[in-house]
Amino acid sequence: MISDDRNLYLPPFLLIGMRLVNVKWKYAGEWTPTLVLAEAGKSEKSSLAEIPLWNAFLKMQVGERFCSGYFQGAYHYACSNKPESGEYLCSSCAKKDEWLPCVKCRGSCINHQKREGCETADYIIYMAAFGNRTKVGVSRKYRFFPRILEQGADFAARLFDMQDGGYARQLEQKLSRKTGITDRVSGDFKIKRILTDPNESIAAMSESMARIEEKLKLNLPGVKIYDMRSFYRIQNVKEPPKPLQSDEICGKVLCVKGSIAVLQNDEVFSVNFRSLIGSEITVKASNALLQTPL
Repeated sequence: MISDDRNLYLPPFLLIGMRLVNVKWKYAGEWTPTLVLAEAGKSEKSSLAEIPLWNAFLKMQVGERFCSGYFQGAYHYACSNKPESGEYLCSSCAKKDEWLPCVKCRGSCINHQKREGCETADYIIYMAAFGNRTKVGVSRKYRFFPRILEQGADFAARLFDMQDGGYARQLEQKLSRKTGITDRVSGDFKIKRILTDPNESIAAMSESMARIEEKLKLNLPGVKIYDMRSFYRIQNVKEPPKPLQSDEICGKVLCVKGSIAVLQNDEVFSVNFRSLIGSEITVKASNALLQTPL
């Protein structure tokens, strides 16, 4: 938690004019899932606020969805346009965002101003398991752990360490193409599988790693496997939750798996906050401490 009282305060009963722009995991004594909100409808740099979700009781109204705005350095710039179909950003903000081209990279650089740093940075090619489904991915080395948490993987394996993000992306795509292991898992798949069988995950990872060794003639000795389940507080969920069918979110947070929160009110339900990025949010009540980043 932020210790400076000037940057930490209890939210008022009504918090309006905000837009959800990110869902991330931050380390503050423990890994904590956090909603990032920005002032809506501003053309200049927008102020950001963060709501940590552990032990929170939330009452939020979800409104119209817009472009989530773009980031340059540590600053967020709001936007009142509609996003492109299937995206969080409009076409204009997509061109301005500092890191979006790197996120979309498949091995051929499309963000040349970042290429020099990309060539010398350390990267990890990983495998993540979501129930009985595995995927391969690439992360900057320092971002590996929060990246796995953000995705809500049950287990993860660190396959290769290397320099040069372009080369790492090329190898990731080769692994996916040659073995048939996907490089993405949808939110719909994850939300239906909040509760999973760990034995299925371990079996799926073992089979996928054997496929990599066979198809690409690569050796994977002593790969470390990380059990991520306890970070999500999944033990608080006793039965599969029902997906939210309302534009009002009201309940106590029991569990957060990636960007999918499980809350309890009259019943236990789930909501994928990532699917709400860009939406206007009215916080009607919350017992969480609202943080404004330094």
